[in-house]
Amino acid sequence: WYRRTFELKPTQLAKGRRIVLDFRGVAAQADVWVNGQKAGPRHMGRYDSFQYDVTPHVRAGANTLAVRVYEWRGDRSYRRRDVGGIYQPVRLLSVPAPLFSNRMMVTSLVKDKVIEVEAEFVNPTGSAITRKLIAEVAHWPTGKVAKTMPLKAITIAPGRRWVKLGRIP
Repeated sequence: WYRRTFELKPTQLAKGRRIVLDFRGVAAQADVWVNGQKAGPRHMGRYDSFQYDVTPHVRAGANTLAVRVYEWRGDRSYRRRDVGGIYQPVRLLSVPAPLFSNRMMVTSLVKDKVIEVEAEFVNPTGSAITRKLIAEVAHWPTGKVAKTMPLKAITIAPGRRWVKLGRIP
């Protein structure tokens, strides 16, 4: 079990903002509660990130996060056994829009000299949302933007969806 208290300011809970818990790495299964309410279905996986929109469960002031991690025991041999736990950072995000994306898949197509981009979007509202997107390609160590280009407009139905955003030369 992991337990931590965190504070939220009223400005972080302003209308139109979502509060998202972003787990970068938990092995191998996890249940998450915020203020005694289960945040979502059990996460199962070792090497992937996962997020929960916890907006309905949080309040201004002190909040409690509890995470129960289940270790997959695997082989009886200690050397072959995977060890469980939270092994990457956990972030608390105050997202300024009802639509957010935290996972992307970028494929380099070297022969065509382009990258192909897909993103997983989460729409926690009850209706479809349409947005125009802009892609920025940046140099990782410096953060300097090397290229900016508009992408197609997308419409995201409620829920979690992967969307092909296009190719960037």
